[in-house]
Amino acid sequence: MEQGNDSSILAPVRKISAELTGDDALQADVLITSLQLSGSKLAKDKALVSLALKALSKAVEDCGRETGKRFPTEADVLDFIKGSQR
Repeated sequence: MEQGNDSSILAPVRKISAELTGDDALQADVLITSLQLSGSKLAKDKALVSLALKALSKAVEDCGRETGKRFPTEADVLDFIKGSQR
């Protein structure tokens, strides 16, 4: 590690690898297009995942507030999201 370069100090890294098929793949393409994400495929995928994580974090927080659960489960959050789409 270089001294004096604060941006390189142990920034967390998480590699996510997923193959989307069918409706999920189509939905990802539609979102990338509608959000007008640009750049390489990697850059667009990274931007999409980053945005999805922010949206999911908000949904988990909102679900927890609504259900009174500090740590809602996957099923809780899925039910919450489905309920908010009606």
